[in-house]
Amino acid sequence: MGPLKIAARSKGFSPGEPMCLTNHVSGEISKLLRVPSKNAGPLFLSPYLVGGAVALLASGDAVSAFIDPSLPRLITATVIASAAVGTTLNQVILPETRKLPQKAVDIVAVQQKLLSQYDMLQSRLKDLKQLVEKEVCLFNLCNQ
Repeated sequence: MGPLKIAARSKGFSPGEPMCLTNHVSGEISKLLRVPSKNAGPLFLSPYLVGGAVALLASGDAVSAFIDPSLPRLITATVIASAAVGTTLNQVILPETRKLPQKAVDIVAVQQKLLSQYDMLQSRLKDLKQLVEKEVCLFNLCNQ
């Protein structure tokens, strides 16, 4: 409507992002945690972590060269392999295993729809009850 556009959402939330979770049975409302920012870089590129890893590898290389000359290469290969496995697990495998099956999502959607209909019916019954009480009160006043 005109050049002004009004968005009915809270500051910091994107459209369609859930802000809270409502338990319709107990009436309890729980605020949801925010999704981590996509602009945040990966943890393994943190300068503190990289500097610590370099210092650890350098000291491990220097000390282990006295014990066995092939040990520094083994330590370095182990660190690289464990970083690769950890990254693969966090980026590929875990997100796939955390997905809900479509049937479970459909069940939750139907359940939420039924709960919203139940809530609407409860509010209508409450309004009708108040209206009937007013009518009975008026009827009693007219008959006296």
